[in-house]
Amino acid sequence: MLLSTLACSGFRVRAPERSSRPGGDETPGLDPDWRNEAYTNRPETRRACRADARPRGWIAVSYLRLGDECQKVAEGDPYNGVLLQKYFDWPTGGVLDICADEVVPRGWFELMEPAARACKGARVKEGEPTAIRIRKARPNP
Repeated sequence: MLLSTLACSGFRVRAPERSSRPGGDETPGLDPDWRNEAYTNRPETRRACRADARPRGWIAVSYLRLGDECQKVAEGDPYNGVLLQKYFDWPTGGVLDICADEVVPRGWFELMEPAARACKGARVKEGEPTAIRIRKARPNP
């Protein structure tokens, strides 16, 4: 009954549109196979000190060596900076590679596939991946 109602109503399920970006996708943290114009054409990344509080809606996609720009985080750890990616306003279905020691944001879930790149400086157990791939499951609350 439900299927016949949906069929008569004109309801259709469509996959997200994909488009290629001229020159390739150089936006840090983005899955290179997911080239949705909604977010790949507006790289919203920023550098920050790793010890600083993170703004709401931003997540670590890479750790950086910023030398004297930032204080040391831990003895012997040269990665005292972070590259943050704005994730809050991404469309549902968007995929992002993040550092594995980050908490998966509310409304996102971890995919059981490897990330496209590593996240040097991530605090994980020996032998574990340093980056994970996540997908946005639902609109923002």
